[in-house]
Amino acid sequence: MSIEKSSHFLKNYVLSGIVAAALIGSLIAAPYYSLNNLLLVQAQAPPSSSTTGEMADIMLGGMSTEGSVAVTVNWTVADIGQPNTFSFMFADPDGNPISPIYSIELLQNNQTVPGTLRQEQTSPVQEYTFNQTGSYTLNIHDMQDRRATDVINIPLQVNATTPGSNP
Repeated sequence: MSIEKSSHFLKNYVLSGIVAAALIGSLIAAPYYSLNNLLLVQAQAPPSSSTTGEMADIMLGGMSTEGSVAVTVNWTVADIGQPNTFSFMFADPDGNPISPIYSIELLQNNQTVPGTLRQEQTSPVQEYTFNQTGSYTLNIHDMQDRRATDVINIPLQVNATTPGSNP
């Protein structure tokens, strides 16, 4: 398969709801869930490098519940109590880049984490600080020119990553 064809193949996989990060290998042994033929990958922060304390970025992706928006997320992981950076690239179903106005929040146990709701965002970069480990969901909703029910949920697993700490 040529590079051009394989690139098109991967693009179609992402747009059909398959998370590219699982295929690329950015996530190691990450649990996954399937809902209505949509594969959701639970991202887990990789351990920090034993010599530098640096963490690898995690590439995630998702499709809106109505299939009208695909998103690729680059999660720059940080230690507990430090800002984590999330960079977004949105696309329409044909793979064309779009820049929607959107709202975003972190959920834990299906409840908004206090202070994380941000409405009418235009920036492709957001920062969130996790003060404790656990399972979270990055919830992107109220996207411009989309139905209120058209949302993107990206599961996250935040682990203690402080260099030199014992698990």
